[in-house]
Amino acid sequence: MHKTSQISGLLALTLAGVCASQTPCIATKYSEIAPCVGSSTDIILKDVYAPSNSAIDLRKLKAGTTVTFAGKTTFGFTNDSSFEPILIGGSGITITGEPDAIIDGNGQVYWDGLGSNGGVPKPNHFIAASKLTGGSVIKNLFIQNWPVHLFTIRDADGLILENLTLNNTEGDAPNAASGKLAAAHNSDGIDLINSNNTIVRNISVWNQDDCVAITSGNNVTVDGLYCFGGHGLSIGSVGGKAYNNVTNIVVCFIHSIIQ
Repeated sequence: MHKTSQISGLLALTLAGVCASQTPCIATKYSEIAPCVGSSTDIILKDVYAPSNSAIDLRKLKAGTTVTFAGKTTFGFTNDSSFEPILIGGSGITITGEPDAIIDGNGQVYWDGLGSNGGVPKPNHFIAASKLTGGSVIKNLFIQNWPVHLFTIRDADGLILENLTLNNTEGDAPNAASGKLAAAHNSDGIDLINSNNTIVRNISVWNQDDCVAITSGNNVTVDGLYCFGGHGLSIGSVGGKAYNNVTNIVVCFIHSIIQ
């Protein structure tokens, strides 16, 4: 009996060690991201530079993974409108940022006043998120200088987007390529497509187009929306698409500012 108790005690200690919080997998180089995605549920991306034609691919995250952006995340020049610099997918995942973290889309090297309507080929969707389910959350991010559209969210269910600061004010003024036009164009903050049971709250957007656009979806709540310089909230733009239903959209303007 005494030996059994000792074994039980050792087993309990061993299990306690197994159940302890996982040591984060910290990627400080682009080449370290994929190994972290494949092996860890606690990932920190710190001061990562993504070279030209190299996306930060977070589509194969394990269920329940937390990815934290730290320091400044930057991107090389990719002369391709179909290129998507950040790709996200998964179930029950959390994408977040440390308080001083910045994601910089390097929009200045693309902006020509035309956005996705022509000119320099530029990444049309900076963050492409698809099939985020299981109570996934995107929160606490500061993103600046995206080339054209920022978030494109497709086929999400049960997603929460909250406490995001999206600042494209550097694209307000004309530059050498845009003439008299604002340098940035078509710079939507968040586009929701066929996304259901989704909450968008406490979002601040400075841009030159839609703050939030809900193209299709059901049971979407928007609360605490702060929009500056752009077109505010757009609901609809339906027709000619695979998904054209927009139902049960709740907007709480009492907690919102649109200028």
